[in-house]
Amino acid sequence: VPVWKSKEIAELIPHAKLTVLEGASHAVAIEQPERFTEALLDFLSAPRAAAA
Repeated sequence: VPVWKSKEIAELIPHAKLTVLEGASHAVAIEQPERFTEALLDFLSAPRAAAA
């Protein structure tokens, strides 16, 4: 999915947060493991939004 489309989609989802790792491709976990892990841990430790 192109980044521009990901941004459009994220804007449509309440409480969505889009993290873009510049310079990464589909193998971001292999290409940039430190940045990927940091983003993943940020996501996992974030408070959850209440269910609607």
